[in-house]
Amino acid sequence: MKTRFFILTLMLVLSMVLTACSAPQQAESSSETPVALRVGAKCGPTAHVMPLFIILAETGGELDGVQIEYVPVTGPDQMTALLRNGDVDVLLSQIITPAKMHMEGIPIHLYSLSMSKGFYVVTAEGIQGWEDLQGQRVLLPDPASGPSRLALASMKATGFDPEADFTIENMPASQIVQLMVAGEAPAAVVSEPHVTIVIGNAKKEGITLKPSAIDLYALYESETWPVGQLPLDGVLATTDVLEDEASAAALETIITAYNESIEFMLSNPSDASKLIAEQLTEQCDSKMKPDPLEKSFSSGRLQYDPRPVGDLLPDLDTYIGLILGTEVDEGYYAQP
Repeated sequence: MKTRFFILTLMLVLSMVLTACSAPQQAESSSETPVALRVGAKCGPTAHVMPLFIILAETGGELDGVQIEYVPVTGPDQMTALLRNGDVDVLLSQIITPAKMHMEGIPIHLYSLSMSKGFYVVTAEGIQGWEDLQGQRVLLPDPASGPSRLALASMKATGFDPEADFTIENMPASQIVQLMVAGEAPAAVVSEPHVTIVIGNAKKEGITLKPSAIDLYALYESETWPVGQLPLDGVLATTDVLEDEASAAALETIITAYNESIEFMLSNPSDASKLIAEQLTEQCDSKMKPDPLEKSFSSGRLQYDPRPVGDLLPDLDTYIGLILGTEVDEGYYAQP
């Protein structure tokens, strides 16, 4: 009987020792589990998504304990739905549309951004200002897009009523390229790399198109940022991400890699364009080739200058209000 009791006691002690020894190992294993963040961005060669494509191409989305899940987005309506349903954690976007979403109650906040340049009014030679296009057809992309918002604000700032003084038509960038090359419109506002594409395609047809003298970036100037650039592309996060310590740290990891990818793109246009073209094919079923991307990077027409949000306030707030037409509450800005 005593022997049996001793054996039972010994088994209990051994069980407790083994449990105690295994507990730290389980905790260590748990701590090594990657933090997964779902990153939403428009599926296409937009300035704000291309650095992400570099990250995905080089890492497969595995970054120092962070797992990136790319969520392709077709437009603002889908993005709004994804955010409302909690299906996206981080958003890469031009900063004006998310500001409007925030005002409508969506818990999204601007965390960092790039002073950028990449939108142009493409015309035939001789166009010096909006007055030269008065009464004529002007092609714009999606009304909620950065190029369209900036163009309309520029028209208003120079004293024109966009609806009354121009024939504004919104259409996809691919259609804008076709119509401009066919000579069916005198002007269009497009972003890189589509600026490079429309100029190159027109040249093949014996047509000269180029960025006009209309300077969209003269709309708002500040001592806070360089002349000739505006705050366009942002990295945004939901309230849940910002309030969770592990998720917030993962966001910082992504932003660091994102900014490093920007530097890589601008200093290695050939290599970067190949990686981006591969991701466009894989992620977006795009047929875009590396060549126009490389020419876009090399031309100097596409510029990035990453900045923390807090460094640009309060002028950033004034600028967004100017473009959006209404003030944005301070809760839109996450200030690290």
